[in-house]
Amino acid sequence: KLSGYVKELLEVANEDDSDNEEGAKVDVMNVGKDDLARVIEYLKYHKEKPARSIPAPLPKDMTELTTDIVSKWDIDFIKKLTMEEVFSLMLAADFMIIPTLLELTTAYVALMVGSKSEEEINNTFT
Repeated sequence: KLSGYVKELLEVANEDDSDNEEGAKVDVMNVGKDDLARVIEYLKYHKEKPARSIPAPLPKDMTELTTDIVSKWDIDFIKKLTMEEVFSLMLAADFMIIPTLLELTTAYVALMVGSKSEEEINNTFT
């Protein structure tokens, strides 16, 4: 339900393999195991506690994620990752069609670069 990609795959698999005793299989070859584990952690949490949609554009005076727009759990979840992990998770969220996770990762990156000079941005991402 939270991943459009998985939902579409399961619908197609259930239509094509209704006689298959093993059930539907989901191909996530484009998502690494670490990212898949993070996606599962995110989806499990938000199964019972739906994620809030993040406004775009972000308020100009905002310099970091706050509980006004996302849950404390989301803030803790994203802040524990390195920038490389955030970018990788962003790609996984995009591939798996998880809009709220994609919003979270892109908002976090936007806030990381929004108030920095070109030199600071280069130092952050190199």
